[in-house]
Amino acid sequence: MNKMALNGLDNEHPLKVIVRGRMENNFEVAEVLFISEDKELIRDFYEANFKEDEYLMIYGVPYDTDLSKIGHYPSVAFEKDDFE
Repeated sequence: MNKMALNGLDNEHPLKVIVRGRMENNFEVAEVLFISEDKELIRDFYEANFKEDEYLMIYGVPYDTDLSKIGHYPSVAFEKDDFE
């Protein structure tokens, strides 16, 4: 389990989002998988869905906010080499 991926559990924002990055048919795919206010549900979902060939990240985000305007919004940046 990636400790950095779990950092979003402990920030001050109430809403937790799990984002996944993966390769599919030579395309890089980023997608939102799960959203909750419940930290235990987020942790359980993360642990149940973690796979070595994918990249999961947890973000804590505020409500009613344009997420592209905050410092590090829920996103995943990756290259094909990240999965090899």
